[in-house]
Amino acid sequence: MKKLLFGMMACTILLASCKKEKEKIQNEENPEFYFTAKIDGVEFKADMWSCECTNAALFGTEAYIHSGTLVLRGKKNSKDVNEGEIFLRLGEIDIKTYQLESDKNGPGAYYQLGTGKWAAGGEVVPYGASNPIYSTGTGSVIITLHKDNIVEGSFDLNTISYADGTKKNITEGKFRMKYRTI
Repeated sequence: MKKLLFGMMACTILLASCKKEKEKIQNEENPEFYFTAKIDGVEFKADMWSCECTNAALFGTEAYIHSGTLVLRGKKNSKDVNEGEIFLRLGEIDIKTYQLESDKNGPGAYYQLGTGKWAAGGEVVPYGASNPIYSTGTGSVIITLHKDNIVEGSFDLNTISYADGTKKNITEGKFRMKYRTI
């Protein structure tokens, strides 16, 4: 009888630990948090997977503050950047509108798909240049909520490729993300 009781207790503990692991996975897919937009009218929805990685190749969809600057990154597939990534670098976090102005060192953004990259605002387009060249694309990001390390807002971008001059219009962008400070 003791062995049966012991076996039942072990099964209960095992099932409880499995339930906790399942809850952890569900939290990573929490519908309370999102990062979406339309790129030339086609829906872009980030997969919301993230990690506290140090290897840039492993970065997923995330929000963080680094050196006082709020950064938001949404990847359609965190395991494969070739499926698309939207990156917003804003500056000091505040409830306000960030204007991404052409040829200006300030808030910036880019959309990357495979090796193609379209930028807006204060995004340096040819990396490593001794005299930085900023994007001629424009846009705006509006922060409407900032509370308890959660940031929420919207964005619209008119991005331009430095390589070939093509444009990508990113509209109806929305996000709600929990950020960390690194």
